[in-house]
Amino acid sequence: MSQTASDPLVELGVSVDTVRALIDLARDIQGKSASTLFDDEEADPDEVELDVIEDRGSDPAELEFQTLIEDLSEDAQSDLVALMWLGRGDGDWPDLRIMAAERRETPTFSYLRATPLVAEYLAAGLSALEDEANAVEGHPV
Repeated sequence: MSQTASDPLVELGVSVDTVRALIDLARDIQGKSASTLFDDEEADPDEVELDVIEDRGSDPAELEFQTLIEDLSEDAQSDLVALMWLGRGDGDWPDLRIMAAERRETPTFSYLRATPLVAEYLAAGLSALEDEANAVEGHPV
């Protein structure tokens, strides 16, 4: 994406690099469930494959995902939610930004972490903003 967060065509309060990092982290943590490895008394504690895909509560990817989001300003966090909604097809960018700022009820990390397919929605939102910016600039989409 050739636009920056300060570019008026995009009006994104969070850097594109941060969004891309969050997408990568979200993909790492998507689909993990609480570890059940030791719930079964007959489970083999050396069964690495099962343990690797399950969340054990101290997942570094999840902790980094949370920290990146919590370190953002409230406006940037609202834009992140709006970007996810845009990627989900919930409306147009200006309206979604306003709605995200007004509806801030839960911590952004918790909301995004609980959203299935959040990585795909954020990626689709970035793509939609890029397409919109290119159309405004007269570039082919």
